[in-house]
Amino acid sequence: MRLVVLAVLGLVPLAAVGLLVCVLVLATRARRVPAAAVRRLDGRRAWLRPIGAALGVAAGAAVAAWDPLGRGVLLAPAVVATGVLVGVLVAELVVAPPRGPRRSAGLATRRVRDVLPRRLSVAVGVAAVGLLVLCSATALAASPDDLGRAGRALRGVCTDGSVTTTTPWPGSWYVVPLLLLVGLGLVLALAVLTAVVRRPPLASPDGSTYADAHVDAELRAQSARTVTAAVGLLVGVPYLGVALVAATTVHPCVPSPGLVLLLLLAPLPLVTALVVWCTALLLTGRHAPAHHATTAGRATVAAPPVAGSRA
Repeated sequence: MRLVVLAVLGLVPLAAVGLLVCVLVLATRARRVPAAAVRRLDGRRAWLRPIGAALGVAAGAAVAAWDPLGRGVLLAPAVVATGVLVGVLVAELVVAPPRGPRRSAGLATRRVRDVLPRRLSVAVGVAAVGLLVLCSATALAASPDDLGRAGRALRGVCTDGSVTTTTPWPGSWYVVPLLLLVGLGLVLALAVLTAVVRRPPLASPDGSTYADAHVDAELRAQSARTVTAAVGLLVGVPYLGVALVAATTVHPCVPSPGLVLLLLLAPLPLVTALVVWCTALLLTGRHAPAHHATTAGRATVAAPPVAGSRA
């Protein structure tokens, strides 16, 4: 227990300092596309993403107060991340093609992997697998509590033959709804990324023609980075919660308690770093564009003239 307290006391200030440093680095990073051009082209739909995040925070607060046994607190971060994903999805779905008589067509095929940030995606994928392994292990080790609720206690037999049971243990009582919500969030994230690559190119500010291809690519990359960062919080924050709760519940009567604590606490610095980086990305929204190849090769074609217009 003392080791867990020391770990938390050490991670919290380091995470706060790391978040500040990451925000400063991202805020001062040079961009290959002018920020003013990105903001001008993004237009009113830029407000949909923070609105989705705000609704996610409100829903997360409601979920956190739902269960006095702690399931709501564990599920709340995933609910907040889901709100961020919904905001990005709505922002992509409202994109409409230009209204002018001259149109342009993209000759390249856009794919989800072309807009994903590679290193961050790998880190988030590893964290997702780690969360699945952690939750599976804690669920297998769980026992019913004193009221018969399955998967909420950790039982161990001491050397004197006595049986010790401690709660709360993150067994099936907690991790099954968590994994279901995380799974739904991953499906939603895939749907959002599909919408990012399939939406039409953005129109110019006057709506008459397509906007600059590089600015459009920057906005697609920004959406993909936001989705990846939201998934990082979707899996990273629950990982920290499950690992810390499990570490505080481990007692000397379980087999190899020192090894169990080591396995629970060792990944925490890396997962904390991932959560800090993803949080900084969501707070700043600044990054270098992913790939411009997906917008290359755009050709201009003439659309049929509309009534009352000249070709």
